[in-house]
Amino acid sequence: MEKTILVIWGIMFFGILIFAIYIIYSSVTAKGNSRRMRRMLNRSKTVLEDNKDAIKDLQKLGAEMGIDVQKGILEDNEYDLRDIASLQADIDSVGLEKRAAAIKKGLSEDSKYCKHCGALIDMDSRYCKVCGKEQ
Repeated sequence: MEKTILVIWGIMFFGILIFAIYIIYSSVTAKGNSRRMRRMLNRSKTVLEDNKDAIKDLQKLGAEMGIDVQKGILEDNEYDLRDIASLQADIDSVGLEKRAAAIKKGLSEDSKYCKHCGALIDMDSRYCKVCGKEQ
């Protein structure tokens, strides 16, 4: 009877030992890592599929919040933005006036005008001496 119990305990001990070695080996090998990763990805996929509607609601809420934030920023800075737009329009109109003046004068062979701001520049200039832009 004692011998039988010892044999059973021995079999159980070696079975547990072999199982522990297998678990350690499979967790170290690439194949074991691949299996674990596949299981984790499948669980993630299941969670995402189960919560599709909630995810869509979150995306919609995030988009609405982004729009509200942008709207708030624009409303808070409305007057500054109008001033900037007005100044930009003034700058653009000055440039247009200079270009128009250059066209009216006519482009002679001995003169060259900036194609961006209309200022008179040297014939061999690669950059405008007024606005600094490349010709």
